[in-house]
Amino acid sequence: MTNGQQYTAPPPGGFPRPECVESPWRNTTDRNRADWGAQAGPKGWVRVYRAKYTANARDVVSKLLFVIPRLVEAPGVVISPPTSREDLDERLAAPWNFLISSISEEALTRLTDQCTWSTPTISFMVFPFDMPLPRYVMTLQNFSLADDIESNKYIARIIKAKLKSIKEASDFITKHSAADDTKAAENTIESIDVKSLEITITGGQTDLIWNIYCTPPKSLDFFHFLEWCTAARGLVFETDRFGTGVARMGKEQLFCVGCKSYDHPTGLCPLPRIVGWFGPSVQSVSSEDKTLQQADERNERKAPKSGRGAGKSQNGYRGGGKGGNRNTRGGRRH
Repeated sequence: MTNGQQYTAPPPGGFPRPECVESPWRNTTDRNRADWGAQAGPKGWVRVYRAKYTANARDVVSKLLFVIPRLVEAPGVVISPPTSREDLDERLAAPWNFLISSISEEALTRLTDQCTWSTPTISFMVFPFDMPLPRYVMTLQNFSLADDIESNKYIARIIKAKLKSIKEASDFITKHSAADDTKAAENTIESIDVKSLEITITGGQTDLIWNIYCTPPKSLDFFHFLEWCTAARGLVFETDRFGTGVARMGKEQLFCVGCKSYDHPTGLCPLPRIVGWFGPSVQSVSSEDKTLQQADERNERKAPKSGRGAGKSQNGYRGGGKGGNRNTRGGRRH
């Protein structure tokens, strides 16, 4: 940019949209909801990459106020931090979303259209205040199918047939969508899309799982979409030759602490892999996700039966490669 501000150029097709299946209001106070809901004029949500709640958000607000007016025409923009309703027993717990206001509609649209902004100062995402529903429904496992397009299409047909056979699945969408959208349920089920994903599991082996997406009606609110997804996740999807698919739930649910998506683990977040990314690298984010318990379990599996031939130094570390110089990568704009 002419003012010298650097940012990561969008890849072909744009940045991948985070599939965060959580309300932007999650764990905010009633005061936040009342005040921000009544805020007049253009407004939206800002979420920092790898966000976590902190009572003192001065540093984050300062960085956003420095960067955003250098990306778009936004003199006098206001960034308001959320207040936590309660302490959640979660890593990098919500609330994550800041309110952006006192900004023109044109500038806000520019920010939300690109959505993801990565700069040397801070990496963040901007969403419309009326945040669109996610497309993610669930992740299925246990099919003995290949990792290819035809297998994905086959699973999509199985899911569509199952949902169509359950009257309540269609009735629920029809009941909670706009009255004039007579094909809301039909269109939602027909929009089912499947994408396979290879993940690493315990012991260093890999497994193939399948993310399920749909395009819900625009008139369906978040609460009812979540209810519909919850019901769908409780189903089993039988095939004649390739096993029975079930949803990954509880501790098996995928979650990325970086972009807050539910369709991939942190180590497979696509954003740090984009050329010119200024934010945390895949390696640093993945390493920060590891726990001491996981390290203990890994070392126990690798421990030699005798004191000989351990194959690593006494302090338990192996040699590491040199880190790359991210300032030499392309794909950035000035």
